[in-house]
Amino acid sequence: MDDNYKLVGYKGKSRKVSGIIYMPYKSYICDSGKQYKSFMKEYALRHAACPVCGSIACSSTYAGYVFNGSNPDSYKDENTCVCCECGDSHITHDRVPNG
Repeated sequence: MDDNYKLVGYKGKSRKVSGIIYMPYKSYICDSGKQYKSFMKEYALRHAACPVCGSIACSSTYAGYVFNGSNPDSYKDENTCVCCECGDSHITHDRVPNG
């Protein structure tokens, strides 16, 4: 099996497996997570508050989005946020710095 494939599941019902599902993937290695952690800390600061009223209180979906260490500026968190103060609905990427 090619190194660029990853096991993602099994075909079949219950415990009776009739096949294995592999999916192609590309690995992005980034500094043992240091680059990711640093970027996400800065990203959270740049996208902390509601773009309408400036509140930081919101409810949000929690889907994971791919971080490409080779092109960190392409990261875009598209989770939906609903502001607890004004009720505006927007994506996390559209939020603004606090203050």
